[in-house]
Amino acid sequence: DDVTILLSLFVTRDLVAVGEMVRTATGLSCHVQGEALNKLADMIAEGTDVKQLSRAVLGCESAGGQGVVSPLKASSTRESARIQCVYSLARDGKLISSSQDGERFNKWLLHVMGNAPIPLPNVLPQLLEESAKMACMERSKVVGLPLAALKNLLEAREAEACEGKEAAGGGSSKGKSTGAILAAYYLLSRRSQWISKQVESGTRRRQIPPRSLGIRRAQDERGAVGAEMEALVAMLPLKLYLQEIERGGYQAIQPQFLQ
Repeated sequence: DDVTILLSLFVTRDLVAVGEMVRTATGLSCHVQGEALNKLADMIAEGTDVKQLSRAVLGCESAGGQGVVSPLKASSTRESARIQCVYSLARDGKLISSSQDGERFNKWLLHVMGNAPIPLPNVLPQLLEESAKMACMERSKVVGLPLAALKNLLEAREAEACEGKEAAGGGSSKGKSTGAILAAYYLLSRRSQWISKQVESGTRRRQIPPRSLGIRRAQDERGAVGAEMEALVAMLPLKLYLQEIERGGYQAIQPQFLQ
């Protein structure tokens, strides 16, 4: 399904394939690739407004020498949020696996969630507060949102999606899309913490050379451990975890994923 493809592309970091997936999923007539794709990725990293992003993706048509923005579809708000999610995952995949970039990952995740189609529940200020506290206590070790707080957010969003589906008389596409994206966020947060944990423990196990031998060797060893662990995580059966989520919710994710 879309989420499996999305996570696979996240692992391979194939931006061109991500662009093609977005074009297909949203029914856009323009091909997004090459420099245009990199530009859109930069827009995401800079926190570009979702409406501006949708205009950039849809492209402009020349009419009498003046650029005219193509008309947006009725579902443009939801599709734009979806586009933003996909490009953000592609753009910031490397940041998620780095323990030094935990604070930036927090900001990115909250930014994307803030532009999601369903309004955020009241737990968002709590998430911001918890993230700030954790960043102050362990700035170099914070990777992603606190799992307990993120789980609360996911449950609240799922409840809202279910209520909206019932009110709409059983329409499930919007709720399913939102739930799938949030499940991906949850997996990515756990994945980043797993990588960080393995990198730190692996570095501690290795003998750090004396300062007289140069700090660079220690840094090189740490980088090698990080690359090794990231390659290992890339082979994990992501599709299996997604299937478990579909069957039993977030609690179905096995604790071994963090071990």
